[in-house]
Amino acid sequence: MKYLTKCPKVVTWLTVALLTITLLPSCSKPSTSRFLFHSPKEAIEACHSELTSLREIRTADIDKLTSVVNEWLVLQDSVYNCLASDTTIQLNTNLTTYYYIIVDSIRDEINRIARLQQRSLKDVTYLKIHTAKNREKTHSSKDFKNASEIFGNMEGAGLYKDLNTTTEAYISLLETTAPFSKEDEVVDFLQKEDRCFRSLMAFLSEADQKELAIITSKTSQLFDDLYSRVSDGEKNSITERISLLLTMRFNRRIIQNAEACMNDIKARKRLTDQQRDNYRWMLIQPFMSIDGYSMASLTDGQEKSLLRLSKALPSLFAYLDNTPDSSKDLIKLSEVLSDFFLSSYMKSSL
Repeated sequence: MKYLTKCPKVVTWLTVALLTITLLPSCSKPSTSRFLFHSPKEAIEACHSELTSLREIRTADIDKLTSVVNEWLVLQDSVYNCLASDTTIQLNTNLTTYYYIIVDSIRDEINRIARLQQRSLKDVTYLKIHTAKNREKTHSSKDFKNASEIFGNMEGAGLYKDLNTTTEAYISLLETTAPFSKEDEVVDFLQKEDRCFRSLMAFLSEADQKELAIITSKTSQLFDDLYSRVSDGEKNSITERISLLLTMRFNRRIIQNAEACMNDIKARKRLTDQQRDNYRWMLIQPFMSIDGYSMASLTDGQEKSLLRLSKALPSLFAYLDNTPDSSKDLIKLSEVLSDFFLSSYMKSSL
């Protein structure tokens, strides 16, 4: 723990991260079941069989652990659907008690398997990506492909020439945009906003904190109403498309933000103490704020970016804390980070 005793800020940031992750709501939706049961007893017997198989596992690389978690998540959904549709289960308290005992045991076994070897932060990120519910279904949907094309086309818009031009254009866009009433208006705004945001990331280390606060506040005001209407309104194809667009916008911005921090650090740009604090938050945010639904909505490129960030994060933190970039210190910090995120993932997902 030598590194951590030198870096109390890292401990503080990790503690905040763990608490925040624990409190984050899950937006994942159950995946389509491939198990079919004809009775609650048959479903619970399948759980017992799964428990027996798990107890036999003595070694597991990250692919094996991912397979184990996916198998259980699918089985769990299937069993739950079976029990929920059978009204007689309420009369058989012994059977339901037995079910909950088995479920607790299965979770304990998966946690044991996850701890069979030290998992890197990259391993944990891989696990979260490849166990996100409905990931394959989302990626194969027409809405996801259309949204990916919309965001992909935004890359062609050039950046603004300097920071002043960027902030003026950004604030002007936010101040002149009326509340959204149509899907086309949302898409049009996202295209203009994306250019502003990418330009801002290019000048992140030079940005004035007060202007950043203004942009953040005005953006929140504009989108809070839209988020409210999408989440509270009746579900239909339009609200679902907008919800996906907003989720993918969030993913895009949060990863671009972390990448901008990483690029500034690699370029050894001079940062104030406040900027260093802000950079710690922006670097760790993708790993604590991207929930199951958002994880399933990552593009292939964003998944690769997230894995790259997970591998670089300990070294980036070391720089921000002015700590020698020794391999021993980085290994220890990487273990602490991965343990935090693995524990929180297991608690929220199994």
